[in-house]
Amino acid sequence: MPESAPVEERAFDARRIEAHLARPWYRISLDSDLERDFRDDSMKFRRRHVLVEIAILAGMCLAVAPIDYVEHPFWPLALALRLGVLLPVLAFAFRLAFRTDDNQVLDVAAALSVCAAMSVVTLLACLAEGELTARYVTVQGGLILIYSALTGQRVRSALISVGLILAAYDAAILLVIAPKTRGMSAYVGFVTVFSLGLLGLRLFVFERSQRLHFLNRQLQISLNRDLTRLTRELAILASTDALTGVSNRRAHEEHLDHAWADAVRRRHWVGLALIDIDHFKLFNDAAGHEAGDHGLVAVARALQNSLPPRGQVARYGGEEFVVVAPETDPKAVLDLGERLRRAVEACGLVNPGINGRAVTVSIGVTSVIPSSVVQKEDALRAADHALYESKRMGRNRVTAQALPPNSMGHHDPEGRMIA
Repeated sequence: MPESAPVEERAFDARRIEAHLARPWYRISLDSDLERDFRDDSMKFRRRHVLVEIAILAGMCLAVAPIDYVEHPFWPLALALRLGVLLPVLAFAFRLAFRTDDNQVLDVAAALSVCAAMSVVTLLACLAEGELTARYVTVQGGLILIYSALTGQRVRSALISVGLILAAYDAAILLVIAPKTRGMSAYVGFVTVFSLGLLGLRLFVFERSQRLHFLNRQLQISLNRDLTRLTRELAILASTDALTGVSNRRAHEEHLDHAWADAVRRRHWVGLALIDIDHFKLFNDAAGHEAGDHGLVAVARALQNSLPPRGQVARYGGEEFVVVAPETDPKAVLDLGERLRRAVEACGLVNPGINGRAVTVSIGVTSVIPSSVVQKEDALRAADHALYESKRMGRNRVTAQALPPNSMGHHDPEGRMIA
Protein backbone atom coordinates (compact mmCIF):
# COMPACT_ATOMS: atom_id res chain seq x y z
CA MET A 1 0.00 0.00 0.00
CA PRO A 2 1.46 3.41 -0.82
CA GLU A 3 2.13 5.43 2.29
CA SER A 4 0.43 8.80 2.34
CA ALA A 5 2.80 11.73 2.38
CA PRO A 6 3.68 12.81 5.93
CA VAL A 7 1.74 15.78 7.15
CA GLU A 8 3.89 18.88 7.27
CA GLU A 9 4.11 19.95 10.88
CA ARG A 10 2.80 23.49 11.18
CA ALA A 11 3.94 25.72 13.99
CA PHE A 12 0.55 25.74 15.70
CA ASP A 13 0.54 27.90 18.80
CA ALA A 14 -0.02 25.90 21.99
CA ARG A 15 -2.52 28.45 23.31
CA ARG A 16 -4.55 28.16 20.14
CA ILE A 17 -4.76 24.38 20.50
CA GLU A 18 -5.58 24.68 24.21
CA ALA A 19 -8.46 26.99 23.28
CA HIS A 20 -9.91 24.20 21.12
CA LEU A 21 -9.43 21.64 23.88
CA ALA A 22 -11.13 23.93 26.43
CA ARG A 23 -14.43 23.71 24.55
CA PRO A 24 -17.05 21.18 25.71
CA TRP A 25 -16.36 17.71 24.27
CA TYR A 26 -19.55 17.80 22.22
CA ARG A 27 -18.45 21.03 20.49
CA ILE A 28 -15.00 20.00 19.25
CA SER A 29 -14.52 21.80 15.95
CA LEU A 30 -11.36 22.87 14.18
CA ASP A 31 -10.53 25.95 12.16
CA SER A 32 -9.55 25.56 8.53
CA ASP A 33 -5.84 24.72 8.69
CA LEU A 34 -6.22 22.45 11.73
CA GLU A 35 -9.13 20.72 10.00
CA ARG A 36 -7.04 20.21 6.87
CA ASP A 37 -4.20 18.71 8.88
CA PHE A 38 -6.62 16.50 10.80
CA ARG A 39 -8.00 15.10 7.53
CA ASP A 40 -4.53 14.49 6.14
CA ASP A 41 -3.35 12.98 9.41
CA SER A 42 -6.28 10.55 9.62
CA MET A 43 -6.04 9.55 5.95
CA LYS A 44 -3.82 6.50 6.53
CA PHE A 45 -6.11 5.15 9.25
CA ARG A 46 -9.27 5.76 7.22
CA ARG A 47 -7.83 4.07 4.13
CA ARG A 48 -6.94 0.98 6.14
CA HIS A 49 -10.45 1.00 7.61
CA VAL A 50 -12.14 1.22 4.20
CA LEU A 51 -9.91 -1.51 2.74
CA VAL A 52 -10.90 -3.84 5.58
CA GLU A 53 -14.59 -3.04 4.98
CA ILE A 54 -14.31 -3.86 1.27
CA ALA A 55 -12.33 -7.05 1.97
CA ILE A 56 -15.00 -8.23 4.44
CA LEU A 57 -17.75 -7.56 1.90
CA ALA A 58 -15.82 -9.51 -0.75
CA GLY A 59 -15.26 -12.39 1.66
CA MET A 60 -18.95 -12.54 2.52
CA CYS A 61 -19.84 -12.42 -1.18
CA LEU A 62 -17.73 -15.51 -1.83
CA ALA A 63 -18.82 -17.29 1.35
CA VAL A 64 -22.55 -16.91 0.62
CA ALA A 65 -22.31 -17.96 -3.06
CA PRO A 66 -22.57 -21.70 -2.22
CA ILE A 67 -25.72 -21.03 -0.15
CA ASP A 68 -27.29 -19.23 -3.12
CA TYR A 69 -26.42 -22.22 -5.30
CA VAL A 70 -28.08 -24.65 -2.89
CA GLU A 71 -31.15 -22.68 -1.75
CA HIS A 72 -31.98 -19.77 -4.04
CA PRO A 73 -34.64 -20.52 -6.69
CA PHE A 74 -32.80 -18.26 -9.16
CA TRP A 75 -29.35 -19.46 -8.27
CA PRO A 76 -27.79 -18.83 -11.74
CA LEU A 77 -28.82 -15.18 -11.50
CA ALA A 78 -27.64 -15.04 -7.87
CA LEU A 79 -24.22 -16.39 -8.79
CA ALA A 80 -24.00 -14.10 -11.81
CA LEU A 81 -24.81 -11.07 -9.65
CA ARG A 82 -22.37 -12.02 -6.89
CA LEU A 83 -19.45 -13.27 -8.94
CA GLY A 84 -19.96 -11.42 -12.21
CA VAL A 85 -21.11 -8.02 -10.97
CA LEU A 86 -20.55 -7.51 -7.24
CA LEU A 87 -17.08 -9.08 -6.98
CA PRO A 88 -15.62 -6.99 -9.86
CA VAL A 89 -17.16 -3.84 -8.37
CA LEU A 90 -15.62 -4.65 -4.99
CA ALA A 91 -12.26 -5.34 -6.64
CA PHE A 92 -12.44 -1.98 -8.43
CA ALA A 93 -13.38 -0.17 -5.18
CA PHE A 94 -10.53 -1.90 -3.32
CA ARG A 95 -8.01 -0.86 -5.98
CA LEU A 96 -9.37 2.68 -5.91
CA ALA A 97 -9.03 2.93 -2.14
CA PHE A 98 -5.62 1.25 -2.16
CA ARG A 99 -4.09 3.75 -4.59
CA THR A 100 -5.65 7.02 -3.46
CA ASP A 101 -4.42 9.73 -1.12
CA ASP A 102 -7.60 11.75 -1.56
CA ASN A 103 -10.35 11.68 1.07
CA GLN A 104 -13.14 12.19 -1.45
CA VAL A 105 -11.98 9.30 -3.63
CA LEU A 106 -11.76 7.12 -0.52
CA ASP A 107 -15.35 7.98 0.40
CA VAL A 108 -16.49 7.16 -3.16
CA ALA A 109 -14.76 3.75 -2.98
CA ALA A 110 -16.44 2.95 0.35
CA ALA A 111 -19.86 4.11 -0.84
CA LEU A 112 -19.56 2.19 -4.13
CA SER A 113 -18.68 -1.06 -2.37
CA VAL A 114 -21.38 -0.98 0.31
CA CYS A 115 -24.16 0.28 -2.01
CA ALA A 116 -23.35 -2.38 -4.61
CA ALA A 117 -23.29 -5.15 -1.98
CA MET A 118 -26.57 -4.09 -0.38
CA SER A 119 -28.26 -3.65 -3.76
CA VAL A 120 -27.40 -7.22 -4.80
CA VAL A 121 -28.58 -8.65 -1.47
CA THR A 122 -31.82 -6.64 -1.63
CA LEU A 123 -32.53 -7.86 -5.16
CA LEU A 124 -31.86 -11.50 -4.20
CA ALA A 125 -34.13 -11.10 -1.15
CA CYS A 126 -36.93 -9.83 -3.40
CA LEU A 127 -36.52 -12.82 -5.74
CA ALA A 128 -36.45 -15.41 -2.93
CA GLU A 129 -39.49 -17.03 -1.32
CA GLY A 130 -40.78 -17.60 2.22
CA GLU A 131 -38.23 -18.41 4.90
CA LEU A 132 -35.28 -17.73 2.60
CA THR A 133 -36.55 -14.18 2.01
CA ALA A 134 -36.82 -13.58 5.78
CA ARG A 135 -33.28 -14.90 6.22
CA TYR A 136 -31.91 -12.55 3.56
CA VAL A 137 -33.74 -9.60 5.08
CA THR A 138 -32.56 -10.41 8.60
CA VAL A 139 -28.93 -10.84 7.60
CA GLN A 140 -29.00 -7.67 5.50
CA GLY A 141 -30.51 -5.68 8.38
CA GLY A 142 -27.72 -6.87 10.64
CA LEU A 143 -25.12 -5.85 8.05
CA ILE A 144 -26.64 -2.38 7.78
CA LEU A 145 -26.54 -2.01 11.58
CA ILE A 146 -22.90 -3.11 11.71
CA TYR A 147 -21.88 -0.86 8.83
CA SER A 148 -23.62 2.15 10.39
CA ALA A 149 -21.72 1.60 13.64
CA LEU A 150 -18.30 0.96 12.09
CA THR A 151 -18.14 2.85 8.78
CA GLY A 152 -14.86 4.54 7.92
CA GLN A 153 -16.48 7.21 5.78
CA ARG A 154 -16.54 10.86 6.69
CA VAL A 155 -19.70 12.45 8.05
CA ARG A 156 -21.40 13.63 4.85
CA SER A 157 -20.46 10.57 2.80
CA ALA A 158 -21.56 8.20 5.58
CA LEU A 159 -24.95 9.93 5.85
CA ILE A 160 -25.47 9.69 2.08
CA SER A 161 -24.37 6.03 1.86
CA VAL A 162 -26.43 4.81 4.81
CA GLY A 163 -29.39 6.92 3.67
CA LEU A 164 -29.33 5.29 0.20
CA ILE A 165 -28.96 1.80 1.67
CA LEU A 166 -31.86 2.30 4.08
CA ALA A 167 -34.07 3.84 1.37
CA ALA A 168 -33.54 0.86 -0.94
CA TYR A 169 -33.90 -1.63 1.94
CA ASP A 170 -37.10 -0.06 3.31
CA ALA A 171 -38.68 0.29 -0.14
CA ALA A 172 -37.91 -3.32 -1.05
CA ILE A 173 -39.34 -4.69 2.20
CA LEU A 174 -42.44 -2.51 2.33
CA LEU A 175 -43.31 -2.81 -1.36
CA VAL A 176 -42.14 -6.32 -2.30
CA ILE A 177 -41.15 -8.47 0.65
CA ALA A 178 -43.68 -7.55 3.38
CA PRO A 179 -46.70 -8.94 1.48
CA LYS A 180 -44.92 -12.34 1.26
CA THR A 181 -43.77 -12.52 4.90
CA ARG A 182 -44.95 -11.55 8.35
CA GLY A 183 -43.32 -9.17 10.80
CA MET A 184 -41.01 -7.56 8.30
CA SER A 185 -42.59 -4.11 8.67
CA ALA A 186 -41.65 -4.00 12.36
CA TYR A 187 -38.17 -5.27 11.56
CA VAL A 188 -37.55 -2.62 8.91
CA GLY A 189 -38.53 0.05 11.43
CA PHE A 190 -36.10 -1.43 13.96
CA VAL A 191 -33.24 -1.52 11.45
CA THR A 192 -33.92 2.01 10.22
CA VAL A 193 -34.09 3.62 13.65
CA PHE A 194 -31.14 1.80 15.15
CA SER A 195 -28.97 2.21 12.03
CA LEU A 196 -29.43 5.96 12.12
CA GLY A 197 -28.84 5.95 15.89
CA LEU A 198 -25.65 3.91 15.59
CA LEU A 199 -24.47 6.06 12.70
CA GLY A 200 -25.07 9.22 14.72
CA LEU A 201 -23.20 7.74 17.67
CA ARG A 202 -20.35 6.69 15.39
CA LEU A 203 -20.03 10.11 13.78
CA PHE A 204 -20.64 12.11 16.95
CA VAL A 205 -18.53 10.21 19.49
CA PHE A 206 -15.83 8.46 17.48
CA GLU A 207 -15.15 11.42 15.20
CA ARG A 208 -14.77 13.73 18.18
CA SER A 209 -12.55 11.30 20.03
CA GLN A 210 -10.29 11.29 16.96
CA ARG A 211 -10.26 15.07 16.96
CA LEU A 212 -9.41 15.15 20.66
CA HIS A 213 -6.56 12.71 20.05
CA PHE A 214 -5.32 14.84 17.15
CA LEU A 215 -5.48 18.06 19.18
CA ASN A 216 -3.67 16.49 22.13
CA ARG A 217 -0.94 15.22 19.83
CA GLN A 218 -0.62 18.62 18.15
CA LEU A 219 -0.41 20.23 21.58
CA GLN A 220 2.39 17.83 22.52
CA ILE A 221 4.20 18.63 19.25
CA SER A 222 3.83 22.35 19.93
CA LEU A 223 5.07 22.02 23.52
CA ASN A 224 8.01 19.87 22.41
CA ARG A 225 8.86 22.43 19.74
CA ASP A 226 8.76 25.23 22.32
CA LEU A 227 10.88 23.18 24.71
CA THR A 228 13.43 22.47 21.97
CA ARG A 229 13.58 26.15 21.07
CA LEU A 230 14.01 27.18 24.72
CA THR A 231 16.69 24.53 25.23
CA ARG A 232 18.54 25.79 22.17
CA GLU A 233 18.25 29.38 23.38
CA LEU A 234 19.51 28.41 26.83
CA ALA A 235 22.43 26.55 25.25
CA ILE A 236 23.27 29.66 23.24
CA LEU A 237 23.01 31.84 26.35
CA ALA A 238 25.20 29.42 28.31
CA SER A 239 27.89 29.57 25.61
CA THR A 240 27.74 33.28 24.76
CA ASP A 241 29.37 36.21 26.51
CA ALA A 242 26.50 38.41 27.67
CA LEU A 243 28.28 41.70 26.90
CA THR A 244 30.06 41.18 23.58
CA GLY A 245 27.89 38.47 22.00
CA VAL A 246 30.88 36.29 21.08
CA SER A 247 31.55 32.90 22.66
CA ASN A 248 32.43 32.78 26.35
CA ARG A 249 35.33 30.93 27.95
CA ARG A 250 33.32 27.77 28.50
CA ALA A 251 32.34 27.61 24.82
CA HIS A 252 35.97 28.31 23.86
CA GLU A 253 37.17 25.34 25.92
CA GLU A 254 34.59 23.04 24.31
CA HIS A 255 35.47 24.28 20.82
CA LEU A 256 39.19 23.87 21.48
CA ASP A 257 38.61 20.32 22.76
CA HIS A 258 36.79 19.40 19.53
CA ALA A 259 39.33 21.11 17.30
CA TRP A 260 42.19 19.47 19.21
CA ALA A 261 40.67 15.98 18.98
CA ASP A 262 40.06 16.44 15.26
CA ALA A 263 43.65 17.63 14.74
CA VAL A 264 45.00 14.61 16.67
CA ARG A 265 42.99 12.28 14.46
CA ARG A 266 43.89 13.96 11.19
CA ARG A 267 47.41 15.22 12.10
CA HIS A 268 46.52 18.82 11.27
CA TRP A 269 47.69 22.13 12.66
CA VAL A 270 45.71 24.04 15.30
CA GLY A 271 46.27 27.78 15.50
CA LEU A 272 45.69 29.90 18.62
CA ALA A 273 45.75 33.65 19.13
CA LEU A 274 45.52 35.46 22.48
CA ILE A 275 44.46 39.11 22.11
CA ASP A 276 44.64 41.89 24.69
CA ILE A 277 43.31 45.44 24.25
CA ASP A 278 46.14 47.89 24.78
CA HIS A 279 45.82 50.40 27.65
CA PHE A 280 42.24 49.37 28.35
CA LYS A 281 42.41 50.53 31.98
CA LEU A 282 43.24 54.02 30.77
CA PHE A 283 40.27 53.82 28.39
CA ASN A 284 37.93 52.95 31.28
CA ASP A 285 39.37 55.58 33.58
CA ALA A 286 39.01 58.34 30.97
CA ALA A 287 35.71 57.39 29.32
CA GLY A 288 33.91 55.42 32.02
CA HIS A 289 32.88 51.81 32.25
CA GLU A 290 29.84 52.18 29.99
CA ALA A 291 32.04 53.48 27.17
CA GLY A 292 34.49 50.71 28.00
CA ASP A 293 31.73 48.14 27.51
CA HIS A 294 30.91 49.66 24.11
CA GLY A 295 34.60 49.46 23.26
CA LEU A 296 34.71 45.75 24.14
CA VAL A 297 31.70 45.16 21.90
CA ALA A 298 33.32 47.04 19.00
CA VAL A 299 36.58 45.09 19.34
CA ALA A 300 34.72 41.76 19.56
CA ARG A 301 32.77 42.61 16.41
CA ALA A 302 35.95 43.53 14.52
CA LEU A 303 37.58 40.24 15.56
CA GLN A 304 34.47 38.23 14.68
CA ASN A 305 34.33 39.73 11.19
CA SER A 306 37.96 38.79 10.50
CA LEU A 307 37.83 35.09 11.40
CA PRO A 308 38.63 32.24 8.99
CA PRO A 309 35.71 29.92 8.04
CA ARG A 310 36.13 27.48 10.96
CA GLY A 311 37.57 29.97 13.42
CA GLN A 312 36.04 30.98 16.74
CA VAL A 313 36.60 34.08 18.86
CA ALA A 314 35.77 34.04 22.56
CA ARG A 315 36.07 36.50 25.39
CA TYR A 316 38.79 35.05 27.58
CA GLY A 317 38.32 37.44 30.50
CA GLY A 318 38.29 41.20 31.05
CA GLU A 319 39.75 42.79 27.93
CA GLU A 320 41.29 39.57 26.62
CA PHE A 321 40.03 37.49 23.70
CA VAL A 322 41.14 34.15 22.30
CA VAL A 323 40.82 32.82 18.75
CA VAL A 324 40.91 29.14 17.78
CA ALA A 325 41.73 28.50 14.10
CA PRO A 326 41.70 24.82 13.06
CA GLU A 327 43.88 23.74 10.12
CA THR A 328 45.97 26.91 10.36
CA ASP A 329 49.72 26.40 9.99
CA PRO A 330 52.41 28.70 11.45
CA LYS A 331 52.53 31.13 8.52
CA ALA A 332 48.71 31.26 8.26
CA VAL A 333 48.25 31.90 11.98
CA LEU A 334 50.77 34.76 11.85
CA ASP A 335 48.84 36.24 8.89
CA LEU A 336 45.60 35.76 10.82
CA GLY A 337 47.01 37.61 13.83
CA GLU A 338 48.03 40.52 11.64
CA ARG A 339 44.60 40.60 10.01
CA LEU A 340 42.94 40.68 13.45
CA ARG A 341 45.26 43.48 14.61
CA ARG A 342 44.54 45.63 11.55
CA ALA A 343 40.77 45.02 11.85
CA VAL A 344 40.72 46.39 15.41
CA GLU A 345 42.91 49.35 14.52
CA ALA A 346 40.64 50.20 11.59
CA CYS A 347 37.35 49.94 13.48
CA GLY A 348 37.46 53.68 14.35
CA LEU A 349 37.53 53.32 18.14
CA VAL A 350 39.67 55.91 19.96
CA ASN A 351 41.21 55.72 23.43
CA PRO A 352 40.70 59.02 25.30
CA GLY A 353 43.17 57.85 27.93
CA ILE A 354 46.12 58.11 25.53
CA ASN A 355 45.37 61.39 23.74
CA GLY A 356 42.61 59.99 21.50
CA ARG A 357 44.79 57.56 19.64
CA ALA A 358 43.16 54.57 17.95
CA VAL A 359 42.42 51.58 20.14
CA THR A 360 44.88 48.80 19.34
CA VAL A 361 45.50 45.22 20.43
CA SER A 362 48.53 43.12 21.22
CA ILE A 363 48.40 39.56 19.92
CA GLY A 364 50.33 36.38 20.61
CA VAL A 365 49.91 33.47 18.21
CA THR A 366 51.03 29.89 18.01
CA SER A 367 50.27 26.85 15.89
CA VAL A 368 51.01 23.22 16.71
CA ILE A 369 50.29 19.72 15.52
CA PRO A 370 48.92 17.93 18.59
CA SER A 371 50.74 14.81 19.74
CA SER A 372 51.30 12.81 22.90
CA VAL A 373 53.80 15.42 24.10
CA VAL A 374 52.01 18.57 22.88
CA GLN A 375 48.88 19.37 24.86
CA LYS A 376 46.34 22.20 24.72
CA GLU A 377 47.86 23.79 27.80
CA ASP A 378 51.23 23.94 26.05
CA ALA A 379 49.72 25.75 23.07
CA LEU A 380 47.90 28.24 25.33
CA ARG A 381 51.09 28.91 27.27
CA ALA A 382 52.94 29.49 24.01
CA ALA A 383 50.30 32.00 22.84
CA ASP A 384 50.32 33.69 26.26
CA HIS A 385 54.10 34.01 26.19
CA ALA A 386 53.91 35.47 22.69
CA LEU A 387 51.29 37.98 23.89
CA TYR A 388 53.59 39.01 26.73
CA GLU A 389 56.37 39.57 24.20
CA SER A 390 54.07 41.76 22.06
CA LYS A 391 53.34 43.96 25.09
CA ARG A 392 56.99 44.07 26.15
CA MET A 393 58.03 45.16 22.68
CA GLY A 394 55.69 48.16 22.62
CA ARG A 395 52.13 46.77 22.00
CA ASN A 396 50.03 46.96 18.80
CA ARG A 397 51.91 44.07 17.24
CA VAL A 398 51.72 40.31 16.63
CA THR A 399 54.30 37.92 18.03
CA ALA A 400 54.56 34.19 17.30
CA GLN A 401 55.85 31.55 19.69
CA ALA A 402 56.45 27.93 18.81
CA LEU A 403 56.03 26.39 22.28
CA PRO A 404 56.06 27.52 25.91
CA PRO A 405 59.60 28.44 26.97
CA ASN A 406 59.54 25.95 29.86
CA SER A 407 58.68 23.10 27.46
CA MET A 408 61.02 23.73 24.56
CA GLY A 409 62.85 20.45 24.94
CA HIS A 410 59.73 18.30 25.09
CA HIS A 411 57.82 19.08 21.90
CA ASP A 412 57.30 17.20 18.69
CA PRO A 413 59.43 18.79 15.99
CA GLU A 414 56.48 18.69 13.63
CA GLY A 415 54.65 21.09 15.92
CA ARG A 416 57.33 23.74 16.00
CA MET A 417 56.78 27.15 14.53
CA ILE A 418 59.28 29.32 12.77
CA ALA A 419 58.39 32.78 14.10
